Amino acid sequence: MNTLQTTTLYQTEDCQLNFHFIQVNDTIEHYFESITPNGVFIDNDFLIGSVFMLRNMENIMNQLGNELG
Repeated sequence: MNTLQTTTLYQTEDCQLNFHFIQVNDTIEHYFESITPNGVFIDNDFLIGSVFMLRNMENIMNQLGNELG
């Protein structure tokens, strides 16, 4: 398994979300890695990816609310 690229998608004092592309034999795969005070969590897509998208949408809604209100 060779890491091809790692990108930090989200980072706070307590949490970091990384997105990794890896090469397994002749296949390119990806996974999310969440580093928290409670440990390191690795997920292929659904759980961490969904939480990241919800967090982004929450930030967008907060920004729109601040601009409109």
